[in-house]
Amino acid sequence: MRAIFLLLGLLFSLLEARVVTNHLEYIKVKNVGYNWQSVPLSNSYSDAIVVCTNNLVDKSKKEALVRIKDIQSKSFKIKLQSPIDENPGYSADIYCIISEEGSFSVPFKYEAHKVLSTKTANKSNWENVSEDVTDDLENIYTNPVVLGQVMSYNDVNFSLFWSSECDNRKNPFNGNNRLCVGKHTSKHISSRKSEIVGYFVIESGETIYNNIKMEVKLGSNKIQGVDNAPPYYYNLNYGYEFAVATKEAENGGHGGWGVLYGLNPVSNGRINLAIDESTNDGSDRTHIKEQVGYWTFSYMDEDLADMVINELLFAQLHSDKTNEEFVEFYVTKSGNLQNYLVTDQEKHEYWFPNHNVKKGDYILLFTGVGTNSSSNGVHKFYMGLTPIWNDKGDDVVLLKPSSTDTTKVDGKTLNVVPVDYIAYYAGSSSAIDPIPQTTQNPTISWNDGNINGKNIKKLQSLSLTPNGKDTDSAKDWEKTTSDTAPGPITVDTNDGIVNGTPFICSDGKNNNAMPKMYITKSSLIISDPVNETTNPKRIPGAILRYCFVVDNKGDGEATDVKIKDLLSNDGKDNLIYKKSGKIIQNINSDCNCQAITDTSGTIDNKEVTIDIGTLKPSSLAPQNARACAYIEIEIE
Repeated sequence: MRAIFLLLGLLFSLLEARVVTNHLEYIKVKNVGYNWQSVPLSNSYSDAIVVCTNNLVDKSKKEALVRIKDIQSKSFKIKLQSPIDENPGYSADIYCIISEEGSFSVPFKYEAHKVLSTKTANKSNWENVSEDVTDDLENIYTNPVVLGQVMSYNDVNFSLFWSSECDNRKNPFNGNNRLCVGKHTSKHISSRKSEIVGYFVIESGETIYNNIKMEVKLGSNKIQGVDNAPPYYYNLNYGYEFAVATKEAENGGHGGWGVLYGLNPVSNGRINLAIDESTNDGSDRTHIKEQVGYWTFSYMDEDLADMVINELLFAQLHSDKTNEEFVEFYVTKSGNLQNYLVTDQEKHEYWFPNHNVKKGDYILLFTGVGTNSSSNGVHKFYMGLTPIWNDKGDDVVLLKPSSTDTTKVDGKTLNVVPVDYIAYYAGSSSAIDPIPQTTQNPTISWNDGNINGKNIKKLQSLSLTPNGKDTDSAKDWEKTTSDTAPGPITVDTNDGIVNGTPFICSDGKNNNAMPKMYITKSSLIISDPVNETTNPKRIPGAILRYCFVVDNKGDGEATDVKIKDLLSNDGKDNLIYKKSGKIIQNINSDCNCQAITDTSGTIDNKEVTIDIGTLKPSSLAPQNARACAYIEIEIE
C-alpha cells in the first residue's frame, strides 16, 4: 500500500487542477512527452469534452501537438507528438479544459460538443473538408470563441483541429454565419482515418465564479509563426496564470496551430502565443498573422498578503533595461501576492504571480529585465521594460484583487481595488494622476500634497519612514542623499516629520537605520605582588582590568560611541588608573580583554573616557559591529 500512495503523490505533483463547476474543470499537466500519460479528473463525466494547448518554451524545440485518447468518466490519456508520428525529444506542459458535453449558462454561456470528422484538410485543400455543426448549436452568440481538439487516436499519424465559418476558411465563426469544424494535416497532403473532434463555443466576456476569475476572447489578427519573432501576445485584464488557446480560421493556408509560447506563457497580464507548423517537407515555421481564441483562468486566493509601498527609486542612471528603477513593498500580513496590480496609470502594469510571502518580507519590483527570485525574505520581480517612473513627477498605485468590487484602471474596469498610493513631483504636479476610485467605495486617501522630489540626484530614492509605517501622507516620506545605489544610503532628514533621525534607503532592507546598543562589563585580575600571574588575587598592589563588550545589534550605524566610567565612589576610591583602550572587531568573535594593546583611552579627574567611534550595524557589517574595551587599574 505504501508504494501505491507514493505513486499517487507523484502523479498529482505533476498536475495543477481546479474545479470550476461540477461540469467544468481545468488542468495543467506537467512534463508530458511522447509516451502516453494518464490524467485523472476531479469531476466525474458522462461524456467529457477535452481541449488542450501545449506550451512551446522556445523555437529550438521541434514542433509538436497534443494527442488524446481513451476519454473516460474520471480520466483521459495524453501525449506530445511531432508530425507525422515522431518523438519530439522533449517534454512540455499542457493546459487542458474539460467539460461535460452539453449546453450551460455558468460560468459563461457556452456549450461543448463532439463530432466525427470524416474529411481532412491540408495546405492544398481547405474547401468542403469540414463538418457543418451549426444546427447542433443550442445557443445564440454575439461574440463567440471556438476552441477545439482532436480527441481520438484512430490514426497514429497526427491531425489537428480547425474551424471556420464554412464558406471562407479565413473567417472565424461570428454567431451570424455558420460553424464548420474538422481536422487538418498542415503541410502534409495525405489522408487520415476518421477522428472524433471536440469543440467549445463560448460567449466572450469576463466573469468570476467560485472565486475563479475568467476571461474568454477572440484575439485580433496578430499572432505569427515560431520562426518569425515570438512571443506574440494579447493583453489580459487580469494576472491570469492559465489558458487554453486555439487558432481560429486559416489565413495562411499552411495549416498552423496555436501554442502557448515561452517559459511563463500566461503571466504579467499577457498571454504569449505563436503559430507552429510542420517542417517535415523541409520548410520553416514562419506564418502570416492569425487570430487565436482563448479561455483564461485564475484562482482568486482568499488568503492574500497585505503590503505597503515602502521605497521608490525613479532617478535611474541608464535609459535601457538596466535594473536601477525599482519599487519596494513591505509585507504587513503573510499570504499570497497573486493578481496584485502595480501601475503608473499610464498603461504600464505589472500583475504579481502566484507567490507566497511572510510578514516582514520585502518585495522588489524592478522595471528592467531579470529572473524572478526569492532569498532570505527578499522577493524580486521584473517588468521587462525600460524606465517608466518619470523623473519630473509620477504616481505609484498598488491594487489588490477583489471578487466584489471593481476599479477603472488605464481605461479598463478590473476586479481590483486600490490599497496604497504615493505621488511625487520634481517639476509640475500635472504629471500626477489622482487615486483611481472603486465602483462601490473609495478605499484609500492621500494627504499633505505630494512628496518633494526636487533636486533628486541620479540613483537617489524616496523611502517610507519609519519603515513600513504608512499613514497615506507625503510627510511619511524622505529623500536620500547618496548617489550610490542599491545599497545603504543615508537619508536627508531635513524633509518630512522624522527630522534628526538617520535612515537607510536600500533595496530589500529596512528603511530605519536605528542602532540597538548593548554593553556588558566584567573584570579580570592580571597579577598581584604575591602570586604574580599564577592565580592572582584581588589584594593591594594587584593589577586588574575592567572589560567592556559593546555591540550594535540594530540596522543603523552608531556614531560617536563613548564609554565613560568613574574611578571614585562605590568602593573605587582605592583604585589607581594605569591605562585604557579598545579594538573594533567582528560581533561573532569573543573579546580577548587581556590581549588589547591599544592605549587611546583618557582620564580626567577620575573619569575615564574610551572613544569607540563608529559601530556598524550587525545586520549589514558584522565585522565592525563590536567594540572590546578595557580600563586597567592598580589596587592601592
